[in-house]
Amino acid sequence: MCKYFKFQFFIFLVVVVSLPFFVLSAKDNSQKEIIIVDSGIEFQIQTQSKNVSQILKDSKIQIDEKDLVFPSGETEINSGGKIIIKRAIPIKIIYYDKTIEIKTWAKTVKDVLNEKNIVLNQFDRINFKLDSEIISGMEIIIEKPSLKIIKKGSSSKQEKQTSALSGLATWYGPGFYGRKTACGEIFSGDGLTAAHRTLPCGSSVRVTNLNNGLSTIVRINDRGPYGGGVIIDLSPKSKEAIGMGSTAPVKLEVIN
Repeated sequence: MCKYFKFQFFIFLVVVVSLPFFVLSAKDNSQKEIIIVDSGIEFQIQTQSKNVSQILKDSKIQIDEKDLVFPSGETEINSGGKIIIKRAIPIKIIYYDKTIEIKTWAKTVKDVLNEKNIVLNQFDRINFKLDSEIISGMEIIIEKPSLKIIKKGSSSKQEKQTSALSGLATWYGPGFYGRKTACGEIFSGDGLTAAHRTLPCGSSVRVTNLNNGLSTIVRINDRGPYGGGVIIDLSPKSKEAIGMGSTAPVKLEVIN
C-alpha cells in the first residue's frame, strides 16, 4: 500500500511539473484573433501566422503594388491586433481609341491626367469636369475633335466640301526617310504631305500658320500624331512652306 501511494505521488509530481510546459506549448500553437480593416470594411480572422505578410498570404488577401498596408509586412501581430489596408482606386481612361486601366491615389480628374501625362487639346471632349473627384470604377472618356463636313458653293458651280479645325501642328522626318507610311507610300520629306489620325489617305488639307498667316495645301499620306494636343504632323517641306519652327498653332481646312 505504501508503494502504491508513493507511485501515485510520483505521478502527481510529474503532472504538476509538466503542466506549465503543456500550457505554454498549447498557447504558442493556439489561433490568434486578428482584426482586418480592408477599405473601411472590418472583419476578424483566426490565424497562427506571426507577421503581417504571412497573415495576409495565408488568408488569401490580395495586395496590389499600389495598395497601402499598416503596419508593414514584417511586423509581428499579437492576438487582438489590427491590420489596415487602404486600396488604390481602380479607374479606366478611354483616351481616343486607347483604353488604360489603372489604380491611382489621385484626388481629381486633373490629377489623374497629370499622372498619366495626358495633355488635352482645347478641342478635346471629356465626360467629367477636371475638378471632379475620383471614385472607384470611374470611366474617364476623352474624345478626339470631330471634323464636320460643311458644303459650300452654289448650284451653278461645282460644289466643294470643306471643314475647319484649329490646334497645334508639329513636324516629323528624321528617322522616317525611306520608310513606308501608314498609307503605303515611301516617306521622302520633299513633298507637301502630312500625317493625320483619322482623315482618309489622299485627303487635301489647307494648313494655315496662325502665327504668320502663311498657308499651304498638303496631302494626307500617313497616320499620327499621337501626342496629346497635336492635330497634324507635317513633312519638312510642309513646315517650311508655312514658316513653322518646331511647332505652331494652325488652322486646318479639309478640301475634297
